[in-house]
Amino acid sequence: GKKQDWWERVARTLSSCIADDPETRCMDILELSYSHLPTYLKPCFLYLGAFLKDREIPVSKLTRLWIAEGFVQNPELDSLEHLAEKYLNDLIGRSLVIASKRKSNGGVKTRHVHDMLRALCLVRCKEQNFLHSITGYDELFASSHENLDYGVDPGYCHPSISITYKKYRLSICSRRKHFAMSMPSGPCVRSLLFFATNDMYPRCPYNVGFITDNFKLLRVLDLECINMGHCFPRGLEHLVHLRYLAVCGDLDSIPASISCLWNLETLLVRGLKGKVDLPHTFWSMVKLRHVHVKSFTSF
Repeated sequence: GKKQDWWERVARTLSSCIADDPETRCMDILELSYSHLPTYLKPCFLYLGAFLKDREIPVSKLTRLWIAEGFVQNPELDSLEHLAEKYLNDLIGRSLVIASKRKSNGGVKTRHVHDMLRALCLVRCKEQNFLHSITGYDELFASSHENLDYGVDPGYCHPSISITYKKYRLSICSRRKHFAMSMPSGPCVRSLLFFATNDMYPRCPYNVGFITDNFKLLRVLDLECINMGHCFPRGLEHLVHLRYLAVCGDLDSIPASISCLWNLETLLVRGLKGKVDLPHTFWSMVKLRHVHVKSFTSF
């Protein structure tokens, strides 16, 4: 049947590989594994390229992002969350994802992706315009290098031109201050995920107000790695397409205007000062499925 045909193709691939580089042979096999994924699993696998290399990813975060992106559909008799976990277990069963830690009940708590699998994700993401992954200072400021003074710390150099990205999904990995300084924009971007590299002052607040002006059509916004200060960015309530929102800051409370985000399904708030008060307008958000506030909260 289909399984036998698949193994025959694997055998042919192995026998036909004449390259001396073992990585090339491995990549050929991984490409074959990807090509045999069911259609509904391919975007779930490619999405793994958005995350940092060698970092464990909480399964709860990954599956909720999949749901917000629309990868998990037609649950019929099953919940979206349960169906997303089935998708993940299928990828683990195919050895495309590695279970790092498990829960006491045997379920997967965190997982990671092998470097070569992540490299395959990034190659396919670029080919299919699925995701734009940006790593480091050079890519963030690529369009304004002529304006920078290389004789001083680039952290003190403010670019005169912000880069406009056209891909549907955008993953940025950089130092926090470089992300805030670069003020990227994307009129067509639907998903923006930010991952911070090591900073000298990770708790330092940064102005991320440019996001509400530069990314008006977002469905997914993950700013869990950067302190946005004492209050939500101005105009955040206008991002009415948001389904997933993760924020971090020296927050005392969440504004009542959060209820304007009527499409929101998942809200993660990392309060660096401890307690974060929630507004009573929360009860009017009928699509909200998951709320997680660190360290604790009250109405």
